[in-house]
Amino acid sequence: MIDTVAIPAPLPVSAAEHLRRARKTANAGNLLLAYDINEAGLRHYPADRLLQHHLTLILARLGATEAAAEQCRAFGLADWDHDDAPALNARFEKDRALALEPDDQERQLRLRRTAMFYEAAYLRTRADRRPSTYLGVNAATYHRLAGNAEQAAELAADIRDLATQEYQTICDAVPAEPPSKSRIDPYYACATLAEIAILCGNHDQATALMPELRDLGRSRQDDLASTRRQLQLLCEVLETDRCVLSPLQPAPIHVALPPRNPIDDRDLSAGDLTALLKNPPSQLLTSLSSRREISTAEALVGLVEIHVILPMRETACRRYVAELGDQTLVQRRDAVLAQVPAERLSVAWDVDDVTLFDDTLKSYVVGCLRGLARLRGDVLLTELEAAGAEWQQAPQGEDRVIRAVLFGDVKGFSKLGDREIATFAAKIWGVANEVLARSRPDVVNTWGDALFAGYEDIEAAAEAALALQTAIGELAGTNGLPADLGMRIGAHYGPVVR
Repeated sequence: MIDTVAIPAPLPVSAAEHLRRARKTANAGNLLLAYDINEAGLRHYPADRLLQHHLTLILARLGATEAAAEQCRAFGLADWDHDDAPALNARFEKDRALALEPDDQERQLRLRRTAMFYEAAYLRTRADRRPSTYLGVNAATYHRLAGNAEQAAELAADIRDLATQEYQTICDAVPAEPPSKSRIDPYYACATLAEIAILCGNHDQATALMPELRDLGRSRQDDLASTRRQLQLLCEVLETDRCVLSPLQPAPIHVALPPRNPIDDRDLSAGDLTALLKNPPSQLLTSLSSRREISTAEALVGLVEIHVILPMRETACRRYVAELGDQTLVQRRDAVLAQVPAERLSVAWDVDDVTLFDDTLKSYVVGCLRGLARLRGDVLLTELEAAGAEWQQAPQGEDRVIRAVLFGDVKGFSKLGDREIATFAAKIWGVANEVLARSRPDVVNTWGDALFAGYEDIEAAAEAALALQTAIGELAGTNGLPADLGMRIGAHYGPVVR
């Protein structure tokens, strides 16, 4: 799968390097890959608190609030002596609140609890003579969102001078001085002061800070999206003109796709290039397997992050591109990959296939590019630009089709005795067959404790996998079955032979 092969090999040797890579990936909007990198780090450094904390935050950002809260408890992060630890419960309560409808009374109750959690954490840091403006401004904002304007104003006034001082410190810093020499994060210092300005109704100060906040967040797109989301909520409650936030609107994500018919493949026209460069995107996603894509990437080298999803391994891709034209096209493609700075480039491949770059595989690559772009766009609160309208109807080859497949087996099956096997067959496979029947797979097969199921719809496959694990998990420890019984499921999506 593309999200696993994209993890750099060999893996980083230190916990700090795992964390750096995970944060960098998350800030580009690729939270799924960031989770994989973070989890790989925890396999090597299972007790590292910063890796544990970041994994929990990734789950929260993905919208898996209860899974994040459970992971927090499993890690024991409540006992972590760090400023960020007390904020986790506030974060979870905030996410629960914002998932509710605006007119839901429970939403206001949870917003008040969020504010109280943040305020308690802030007061603890202030008592220790190291007040956290991050915790303080969140407490003020959520008091205001909960309707407690007086407490919000009091907290905002309490931290305004310190936030101004921190911001002035970064403004006065020597540009060449490494950021690690100060505990003040320039991005959050600016974001905190901008949030206080909006809370206090200082429209001019907020307006003046936004361009700088945008510039500080260029390499931290996920952080910038989170800040913009919170400031939008605040502007809505305060009835402040949201135009003040317009500098924070990120550039779109551009998806360059191969043409469906190779006969239509040509370099971008002068007009298309002009339009592209007039408003450059923040990221380019492409397979670099056509003239159209290569010319798009050439125009954007040095301007944007470029994320390449190769349809096949590199040697096969180069051979295919050479067949499109001549060796010059291969050289242009290689030059793009060589010119993009390593920190602004990622390259992965979809399948190990080296010969069958047919319509089925092309359609799969197009789907991967669009899907990844949509995930990033949702995280970063930005729009998508996608060429290739001819791919709206995905083709299916005679010999190969695109399917989601599940492979599963039951943990603990080999330890069952003869009596338990009979119960297993009746209870476990009984409920598993019910779940599979509801999910309507194209094909299904079971043997022993294993199952295989294929689906045309990837969402149906994912829902079936979760339903299987839930149903079998509920039977564990009942009817004489072991308490640790559970279904392990692997999933794949891509071209398969009929």
